[in-house]
Amino acid sequence: MKKTTTLILAILLSVHLGFANDGKYLEAMGKNIQAVYAAPTIADLQNSVNTFERIGAAEKTKWEPYYYASFGYIMMATREAEGTKKDSYLDLALADIEKAKAIVPNESEVAALEGFIHSILQPVDNSTPRCLCRHWVKHWPLIQTIPGR
Repeated sequence: MKKTTTLILAILLSVHLGFANDGKYLEAMGKNIQAVYAAPTIADLQNSVNTFERIGAAEKTKWEPYYYASFGYIMMATREAEGTKKDSYLDLALADIEKAKAIVPNESEVAALEGFIHSILQPVDNSTPRCLCRHWVKHWPLIQTIPGR
């Protein structure tokens, strides 16, 4: 009887702690998602992105922190005027998308955001044809595998 009671208490405690951690996770995510949408500056966006990346490092099975970190980097890129910085933000966005894809390879939201990133990639030097952009060169083997191509 004592073993059964101890086992039940251990299960209840682990369930309670699991929900407590999910509560903290949801609270942190909600706060930072709002911060990304309301951020007036690139520095504010960077603070939120850093938080998402810390959450992602702590929550190994959650893809959403990397998704929103990537989204934050995209927002930073859209506000940046300098081409090389814009490209570096988009590279960081793609790196976070890869982390999300490692957790959920078939998540449509991750695939959609990755497609959005690729659609806004621009060569730093506008006189260079788009097909020679380093991103296109890097991803050309993947593009060749698209069915019907």
